Amino acid sequence: MASLQRRKQAIDAALAVNRQELKRARWRQKDERRAEESVWRLTAFVSDVVLIIYVLTGYFLEPAIRFLRSVGQKRRWPQKSEDELGFIVEQLFLSAGPDDTAGLADTTAPSKPAALRAAMKWVQEWGLVSWTRRLNEDKGVAPSTQAILEKAEEMRTRLPETARPAAQGTSAEARSRMWIRRWRLRWGGQLARIRLREELSQQDMAEKAPGKFITWGKRLGTKSMPRNWSQNGAHDR
Repeated sequence: MASLQRRKQAIDAALAVNRQELKRARWRQKDERRAEESVWRLTAFVSDVVLIIYVLTGYFLEPAIRFLRSVGQKRRWPQKSEDELGFIVEQLFLSAGPDDTAGLADTTAPSKPAALRAAMKWVQEWGLVSWTRRLNEDKGVAPSTQAILEKAEEMRTRLPETARPAAQGTSAEARSRMWIRRWRLRWGGQLARIRLREELSQQDMAEKAPGKFITWGKRLGTKSMPRNWSQNGAHDR
């Protein structure tokens, strides 16, 4: 009888330990889920920069995705796919009010000047990427480091002076060559395009977009605003 009692006590103790371990495992899973959910909660500043990049580069997802990826890497957040990051960009755009988006992307009187300055680096770099890809694809030409730097300076001078990135110099300067190296790495080494799912429809962009920025996308050599927007921002019916 005493032996059975001891055996029962041992079994009960083992079950209690197992129950505690199970509870701890569940708590860890909940903590991990909460951590993963929280890390990709973007600050207002990051969200503003994403929207500005998306609008001023002509509604291409790739530059906004590259920016988001850099934010995640700096903060050591769990890696997300291009498709997931593209979805974040689209949701930010669709959830923002048209007036808010227009104010952010207004290069003459921006509602958030600091966000515009941060975004302009990516706007300039995307223009340079687009130009380089056109040379690669249309003419089979790989521009030299000096040619890239000269084009970067040409594009930089077209940007609003108050938000203009710093000049990069010439290929004779080590800092300029380092900038080119970082630029190539940031955009995929060989400047390969990101494969993305279908982007927002023209109708979605037309309903949300501040139309007065049509010439900006064309100036940078990227896709312009939706065709069913007029220059004054009114939706053509």
